[in-house]
Amino acid sequence: MAPGTLSAEQRRLLDRLLDQKGVGSGTAMLQRYAGERASLPMSFAQQRIWFFDRLQPAETIYNVAGAARLRGRLDVAVLKRCLEEVVRRHEVLRTTYLAMENRPVQRVRPPGEVALPVVDLRDLTPQARAAAVEQRCDAEVKRPFDLERGPMLRPMLLRVADDEHLLLLSQHHIATDGWSLNILLREVSALYAAFSAGAPSPLSELAIQYGDFAAWQRDWLTGDVLEQQLAYWRTQLGDSRLVDLATGLPRPNVLTWSGGTLRYELPAGLVRRLAALADSERATMYMALVAAQSVVLSRRSGQDDIVIGCPVANRNRAEVQSLIGCFVNELPLRMDTSGGPSYRDLLRQAREVCLGAYANQDVPFEKIVEAVNPERDAMSHAPLVRHQLGLHNEPQWRVELPDLTFEIAALSTGTARFDLEIDLSPDPSGGERRQLAGESADRQPSTAVPVTLDELVGRHAADAPDALALEHGPARTTYRELDERANRLAHWLRHLGVRPGVPVPVCLPPSAWQLAAILAVLRAGGVAVPVDPGYPPATVHAIVRDTGARLVLTDADTMFLTSLRLEELDAAVRTIALDTVTERMAAYPVTAPEPVTGPDALAFVNYRTERGTGGEVSLVATGNTHASVLRRLRFLIAAFGPGTGEAVLVDQPGPLDTGPFDLWWPLAAGARLVLPDGADGTDRPAEIVRWSAAGLRARLAAGGGTRPPRQVVIGDEAPWPTLLAELRRVWPGTALAVLHGPVQAAADLIAKLFEPGVGPPGRLRCGARAVIIDEHSQPAPSGLPGELCLEGLPRPYGPWRRSAGPEPAREDGRLGTGLRARWLADGELDVLGPIADAVSIRHHRVELTEVSGVLATHPEVERAVVLPVAGPAGTDPAVAAGGAVDPELVAYLTLRHRDGGEDEATRERRIFEATYTGRSAEDDPVLNIGGWHSPHTGEHIPAVEMREWADGTMRRILRLRPRKVLEIGCRTGPLLFRLAPRVEQYTATDLSSRALGRIRRHGDWLATKADSVELLRRTVDDFTGFASDSFDTVVLDALVQYFPSPAFLERVLCGAARVVGPTGHIFVGNVRSLPLLDALRLSVRWGQEETGYPADQLRQLVAQDAAAEEELVLDPRAFLDLASRVPGVVGVSLLPRLGRSRNELTLYRYDVVLHFGGPAHTEPGDNGLDEVDWVGAELTVEAAGTLLRGRASA
Repeated sequence: MAPGTLSAEQRRLLDRLLDQKGVGSGTAMLQRYAGERASLPMSFAQQRIWFFDRLQPAETIYNVAGAARLRGRLDVAVLKRCLEEVVRRHEVLRTTYLAMENRPVQRVRPPGEVALPVVDLRDLTPQARAAAVEQRCDAEVKRPFDLERGPMLRPMLLRVADDEHLLLLSQHHIATDGWSLNILLREVSALYAAFSAGAPSPLSELAIQYGDFAAWQRDWLTGDVLEQQLAYWRTQLGDSRLVDLATGLPRPNVLTWSGGTLRYELPAGLVRRLAALADSERATMYMALVAAQSVVLSRRSGQDDIVIGCPVANRNRAEVQSLIGCFVNELPLRMDTSGGPSYRDLLRQAREVCLGAYANQDVPFEKIVEAVNPERDAMSHAPLVRHQLGLHNEPQWRVELPDLTFEIAALSTGTARFDLEIDLSPDPSGGERRQLAGESADRQPSTAVPVTLDELVGRHAADAPDALALEHGPARTTYRELDERANRLAHWLRHLGVRPGVPVPVCLPPSAWQLAAILAVLRAGGVAVPVDPGYPPATVHAIVRDTGARLVLTDADTMFLTSLRLEELDAAVRTIALDTVTERMAAYPVTAPEPVTGPDALAFVNYRTERGTGGEVSLVATGNTHASVLRRLRFLIAAFGPGTGEAVLVDQPGPLDTGPFDLWWPLAAGARLVLPDGADGTDRPAEIVRWSAAGLRARLAAGGGTRPPRQVVIGDEAPWPTLLAELRRVWPGTALAVLHGPVQAAADLIAKLFEPGVGPPGRLRCGARAVIIDEHSQPAPSGLPGELCLEGLPRPYGPWRRSAGPEPAREDGRLGTGLRARWLADGELDVLGPIADAVSIRHHRVELTEVSGVLATHPEVERAVVLPVAGPAGTDPAVAAGGAVDPELVAYLTLRHRDGGEDEATRERRIFEATYTGRSAEDDPVLNIGGWHSPHTGEHIPAVEMREWADGTMRRILRLRPRKVLEIGCRTGPLLFRLAPRVEQYTATDLSSRALGRIRRHGDWLATKADSVELLRRTVDDFTGFASDSFDTVVLDALVQYFPSPAFLERVLCGAARVVGPTGHIFVGNVRSLPLLDALRLSVRWGQEETGYPADQLRQLVAQDAAAEEELVLDPRAFLDLASRVPGVVGVSLLPRLGRSRNELTLYRYDVVLHFGGPAHTEPGDNGLDEVDWVGAELTVEAAGTLLRGRASA
């Protein structure tokens, strides 16, 4: 028999057999709780849900809704009686949840009438009726539950026709789960059949209730039982990491529970095949789906450590099989997909993982999280698990009602607790693979024309011989002059022995001579080897020797600078300075020699230098055929022009060994090449300009010149935001493009376009079929980064040496570009940067371009470049990037030029806005009351301690007896929803429109107080529109750490003082303490180091950590000084944070209350605390203890 879940009857039979054999179950039978039904303990699952509701009472994430369409003759009174009987039978449906004596309890209420409102929609038109049904369903699923008042079951009946009704059933998850819904439907079915016939209830009374289970669970899941299961989870999940699914979409800074639902079906054939495969491995269908899902998540994340959430019914005792209630638990299943396992291997692994999890399923998910203490992520709600896979294999009962047909449909609440909650497997028909292939099918351009580069230039010389080919300073060269000079030299080179395939180094700067020399080598049949004369002489000599050349073309100046003389090279190598042999060349004809090469012949060999891990410099050469070079040039012409007669200014973007293709771009189009010569060279008018990003910045800074170009093309470096802004300002009509790809391989065939105007970058243009390849050499799914490769190109020569023959760039025939990229959801290509810009830090792939982008958003930063450097152990970055040791990242910043018209206040406001809006949501404790992972200490502060911290803030504000409150920096309203109902008037401000919008959407929770709450989007120092004495309490909670300076804090406090009335207060909460900063950093170092440091070294490390602090940390005495400059302050209270828990929030922070007008609550400097100078009093630890004990006894 295939393994599966035992039914309730099977479990009872098994228990009976075990009892007969004398085998105990290991746990006692569940008994009815002996205590009061008005103060039952909550189960662990209920407490988690109740606690969340206390934090976000307006959320509907735990609403469970369904609809039943009833066709036929419905007796509404009988249906209502059935619902009332179900509620009577199951106490959990008439239970409310509250806190008694600081303890969460559930209170069972006596049975009563169940409201069943009936909404008659029969008089509406079909279209209006359908809209009304949709509106009613949407409103019902989005209506919050009141856990303190109930009820937990809300039925509603929509009458859409005389013989058709829609029964809406809304429940709160604290009282139900998926299994419970089936119990509810089964009992309603049985009761309706009986009551319709005038018979009594056929259902037997329940022996126990959900509350009895909750009390039993609290008693049983303790001590060794709990520790044994927790030990399993610590071992299983240690060092696990979140799965970062590639979507191509950014995560929002303000987290919401918004979601949607997409429905799929499991094809019957797939179900049969999966079941057969699972049976063959003694596994279940769910285990087969886990194995499949681990593959999908691994492919779409690029990770091999996969954690999948598994919702389990958790009804592993026969007594609870027939109970309605919240039993479900979340189990993290960890799968290892490394090493390329087969699916059957993964299925076997999934079986072992699932069985281990099932054996330890009693531990609530939140206790697993506390025990494992996993990494946290600012952009997701739940720790450990981002993706859940559920299979609804709970028992299903058929609903049969007299004279009625019954159809059930779930209703979407528009929310999601995880990034992805999956209940179905993908279609195995190959659709995904076909989709991947289809993503690039329309990107293949037409095949390049099979001609050589020298023939193409010669064609333009024949068509327009007197057209200018080159402007170089004052010199002008026509196509006729260039062509004839190249032809004469080509004949001479053939005379000197240049034949097809013979390499000829050309060591010349950009000039007419360089162009003519390269053309001559190609027409002679040779292979041109451009050599940058700016290289050190030793490098130039090494290139010449590596080619095995017997002839080098140069000029007199370069020969002198590079020592390209016979005595410096092999005696068999001949060096010709072309500017000294013009008379000799004149003896050769001006007509082109007979062509001896074709498009597949090698045209160029391009050298570049690379620095190895040990610092040594090596040479790497790449060969390019005529076809590949022409393909690259034709792509540029098709993408940007130029047209005939237009000018292209090329301000050399890099060494000549990788840049000669840019010089041939305008000549291949029959246009005019302009080379700068001297200080005014870059100011020559041209329709197209080829610059480096730095060159573009310099030209824009100089005012842009006399005439703006139509198009600017820059190299591999992406433009930074301020450069784009400056381009739009100086040249608003100029388009910008960024070329990507290995230039030395003539494969920079990808251009990112920035059209004129202020819009975002447009689509990428590809000169070949682009495909993203993952680490398994398979096409990567949309959104997942991989190496950008090109298909359909002429076969490349790849790395070239005179001793090696042609070889492809990759085994699969694709040309790798060395770039990481991904397909976006809209089908566009997103180039992330060089592969070397992706490093692994703490097992996470980090894109350096993304880090640079974040740094560049700071208002003081114009440009940012991030590079990996040696790790802590002195490891080379290349080794560290390989995963052995985490590299460290170093950012090189160019600060923005400060506008002389911007005052200090505006500058600091801009810095605060960037810091506050760019902060990580997880780093803000106010937004993480359900559990916070401190960015300062790395400790995880559990929900109970966070609740205590939030309650402490609330109590201190309430002690001020507020009536009219102004909260500055309200976020999404965690304090507002608790405090606003207790005051007369509440005004809240924040920079985030999204955060304020979330408060507005849930404003109905404020009930009668909703009209007294005003929400304003404004910065913290903006008090315009507020009259003096508008408020009696101003609140800034956990906010000042984001301020740029104490001066900014003073400006905010002075502004707040102007709107606070007599006897009012300003509450500044959760200020980080400067005197305790060293102690905080010491605690972190102390907890991290396994071996002790010498005291002096530890002190130095702590000082370095404190000096690196980025947030505003203040000495409490600074507020005493500020009070003298804030108008109206008569007293200051400095209040250390207190609490039973010892964590960063209670040990190293304090609150401040500024008192205004009237009698001072506390004189400045007098806080009811005695101040003792530790150093001055020469206190020791023992003496301090004696002092404190004496004060306590007094």
